[in-house]
Amino acid sequence: GHENQFINSKQTEFGGRKKRMTQERNVSILSQRIPKDWESCLIFDSNDVILAHGKLQADSISFQDEVKPLVSLMQSKSREEAIKQGIQIQGTHYDIHNVVFDAGENPTLIYGRYGIGDANGIGIGLAEFQCGEEGKDFVYVMITYLYPVISSLAISQLVEFCTTALGNPS
Repeated sequence: GHENQFINSKQTEFGGRKKRMTQERNVSILSQRIPKDWESCLIFDSNDVILAHGKLQADSISFQDEVKPLVSLMQSKSREEAIKQGIQIQGTHYDIHNVVFDAGENPTLIYGRYGIGDANGIGIGLAEFQCGEEGKDFVYVMITYLYPVISSLAISQLVEFCTTALGNPS
């Protein structure tokens, strides 16, 4: 499979100038791989460390109030709860219309939309990608996308991004 320098460098010992330069370079590489069709993107790990972002003001998102519930939702693997709860980010509520929690799937996905699905709507997708040992080392990728980009395109790009930019653990 594709080796990911970003994830591998993160697992090494912290500290030292060379380490910081490697992390900065790898975050830059990861940011450059974000598809242009996405309106915004936030990539973070299980420890709430922001790994990369594009067009989304990461400092305006509350990890405690907005991101932690999403991580809990992904880890619960409850389709009913995901659809009932939706996603709340930066004051906008997104209705969930599809959940992919199938056994053996990597990444697992939640996606939906704000609005009525016309040109004024905003799509959202959240992927949980396992990068290490089973049950550990997850990376989360949250995207938004605008019309004319539709879910079938954006979510297939999300899956591809996870398996190529973040690396395939198998």
